[in-house]
Amino acid sequence: MYLSSLNCVICCIVGVNAGHIEFLPVVLLQLVNENGSLSGVYNVERYMAGEFVKLTNNLNYVTKQGLVSDLVLAFSHFTYQASNQQLVIVDIQGWIPASNQTGCTFLTDPQIHSAVYNCFGTGNFGRIGIKIFFNRMHPQCNDLCKALRLDRPNVT
Repeated sequence: MYLSSLNCVICCIVGVNAGHIEFLPVVLLQLVNENGSLSGVYNVERYMAGEFVKLTNNLNYVTKQGLVSDLVLAFSHFTYQASNQQLVIVDIQGWIPASNQTGCTFLTDPQIHSAVYNCFGTGNFGRIGIKIFFNRMHPQCNDLCKALRLDRPNVT
């Protein structure tokens, strides 16, 4: 939901050629043995060729990958604003276009910080995670955030 909205705003309204981002679809695979009992459960994603890149983590890491770094930070910031300050999506990793090119960045396995929802696992650091995102990982808006007219939250 947030990715579709962001991609549309970037392309159609702001007119910035920053590429776009997509999360890989996940399929739940349940293996059943010959007795009909469940023998395993797996989350499966399609194979992606190329280099897997960690772009951000839950609390303090942001890679320097040029425009794609700005794009994923703007995405995280956008999720906070679009959710009415209820959550921020972090821990962004995946496969990015070749250097100095725009294209599709495919993401996988994000983490969500939310003080409102408690269903996002042990990596959900709630209000503290949101505060750390804005104060340490994204201490100031980049050009894409400004083009998107994202509000700078006061999280202290």
